[in-house]
Amino acid sequence: YWCLHGYDLMSEELPPDADCCRMVETMQSCWLTVDGIELNAKQNPNWDFTNDPILSADEANQPTLSGGGFGGGPGQMPHAAPTYAATLALCILASATEETHQASSRKKALEFLEQIRKPLYVWFL
Repeated sequence: YWCLHGYDLMSEELPPDADCCRMVETMQSCWLTVDGIELNAKQNPNWDFTNDPILSADEANQPTLSGGGFGGGPGQMPHAAPTYAATLALCILASATEETHQASSRKKALEFLEQIRKPLYVWFL
């Protein structure tokens, strides 16, 4: 993330598309789904899970859901720091414009973000 953030801050072109694709693949290998995350109303007393904008009504009525996050490396337990960094890195890669010739890595990052959106959201609840 920090390297990509530097490119972004300095308005520099991202690395070649093949390198960006490998970045997405590396982040995919660090993703871990965690089953049985509780939607705990005691921890979130002001949150109405039944009217949640991302969860469906059926999911909001479940006592537990699958969530997920990023570990510091493949097979490591997810936690906030690498999840934060990987999510932002994917957003930087996904925001690359077609003009920067990052078409395949942009598509790959967007597809992966869409795939993990709900589990990532649940994990942060």
